[in-house]
Amino acid sequence: MSASNAVAFRMWPAPHLQRVSGLHPDALKPGTAIVRPWGEPLLIWAPLGQGGTAAVNVCVPLATAASDGTLDESYLMALPRDPGVYQILTASEVAELRRQPGIRPLLQVVKLLNPPPGASAELAAHCRERLRQEGRLLAGMVGDPSFPVYLGRADEPLPHLVLSFIAGLSLYDIVGNPGLVSELGFTPAGWRLPWRFIYFAASKIARAVTRLHLRAQVVHRDLKPENMVVVPLTASGEAFFEVVILDLGVAKELVRDAEDLPDLTAVFGAAGATPRYCAPEQLIGSAVSEATDTFALGRMLCEMSQGSQALPDSVNAGELLEVARRPLPDCTHPDLHPAVRVWMQDLWREMTSFDPVRRPALAEVLRRLKHCEAMRMRGGR
Repeated sequence: MSASNAVAFRMWPAPHLQRVSGLHPDALKPGTAIVRPWGEPLLIWAPLGQGGTAAVNVCVPLATAASDGTLDESYLMALPRDPGVYQILTASEVAELRRQPGIRPLLQVVKLLNPPPGASAELAAHCRERLRQEGRLLAGMVGDPSFPVYLGRADEPLPHLVLSFIAGLSLYDIVGNPGLVSELGFTPAGWRLPWRFIYFAASKIARAVTRLHLRAQVVHRDLKPENMVVVPLTASGEAFFEVVILDLGVAKELVRDAEDLPDLTAVFGAAGATPRYCAPEQLIGSAVSEATDTFALGRMLCEMSQGSQALPDSVNAGELLEVARRPLPDCTHPDLHPAVRVWMQDLWREMTSFDPVRRPALAEVLRRLKHCEAMRMRGGR
């Protein structure tokens, strides 16, 4: 590495490295490095989120960062070979590293097993198996731009997955703040998302979930805006984007699942997914199918159109089944002709039917979305 490319960090002497004890995801602060039995060490960059069974952090592969001069190689050389977690950078050094222009293209994501407090050995084993399954599923979706790239998995020093970092906007944030679509080249419809964005987003999600059903033979079971990242793209100078679907941690196989893999929902109850988007069959522990994901997408479609959650966060588990029997609200989107609004509200009400048999297949959802868009275009709205 040439002196001109080296980052002006002082060398952190090996004796000053501090091994982190306890090996719990909460101990992985920015500046700690995970030394693994395979692959290069990972430097924790920033926390990304924490769910019921996993903690997610943005990380930097240390060997890659050292090889291109983004990070002085002395940091890499100071790390021992023994798998473990080590404090290697101070907070000020992490802040300095974040200012390096070459760091962002290197970012990855590490998803670490983090069972609920007091979890039994059996539950911890279920969570570990789910993490392994998520890795297998993502490896099977390789080449699909609607899912993160799987980069590897290990059980030491902590069970974890390594995935590509998706730079984009959370759909949850976009629904809450429609003005964000201006970053994607769209103009908000007042305080709502423009219909063109809703149409493209819902269609892309439906196609991606269909590929997941057909290619991986699983039901996602936790579709929600928080698990969708909208990635800006440029196509022929026009506004365009991709939707990347995250978190296959509670996905259920459509084939052989009951025999070969413990069902986390049977252990967690509805809390294994997000209750507000759970289909009735999830809430009562019945068999799930592709229609289970259709239900969640129907609620998301309604929320994107109406500009508010279909169900408030305050709805408790005891009320969810009763609420699921009620039809979703009328469509009032200002971009749509009244006749098209009726078509749209009929669609999301059918998608969220209490009886999964009455929900349209995603291929039918796509056909009707396209028809509604064609009607909108003919109506000049």
